[in-house]
Amino acid sequence: MSNVFQAIESDRCADAEATMNRLLDDLIQPANYIGEVITLAYEDATVQIHDKHRETVGGIPSQCFLIASRKRVDEPKTHTEESASAILLRVVGPAALPGEQELVRIRAEAARRAAEEGKSWDRSELDLYTRNELSFAGVKCRVLGTFYVQEDKEDKEDKEDKQTNLSLRFGADISNYYAALALKLYKPTGKALEV
Repeated sequence: MSNVFQAIESDRCADAEATMNRLLDDLIQPANYIGEVITLAYEDATVQIHDKHRETVGGIPSQCFLIASRKRVDEPKTHTEESASAILLRVVGPAALPGEQELVRIRAEAARRAAEEGKSWDRSELDLYTRNELSFAGVKCRVLGTFYVQEDKEDKEDKEDKQTNLSLRFGADISNYYAALALKLYKPTGKALEV
């Protein structure tokens, strides 16, 4: 008889995991990946975006929303795991990345040479490695809050039979942050913006 109860509980957990992932997948769109979170605090974040990803998603305008999450790295099994959440960010402006002054110097030198020769410095003056390095940019974001999955229990007539429902909630803050926690960054579109 205990095998039957274990099978029922296993099915219930699998259903809850599928529901949780469906709720979060509405927000986290892998095709709209744009970069990585470099620093995160309670009120702001610095993110790194590559020009290739920026172009793929149609640009990153000022004041647009971004979603930061660990879900694609650590697929959560339950809604209580830290990776079962997504942080909502709003772009507020540019941010300096480490080594920014050296990159500015390289751009200026390439532009100077290109001006003398009448060429475009971003295409003709740079080797592929340098062009790739110059394609990274820092963006400063404001933390707006966290989407998380919450368990709601409904009492049935039989107190032993409780139905578990999961729903997506939004909190206007973040509960915690870690200095060494890698968060992927996505630009929400369509369904994610509806949420």
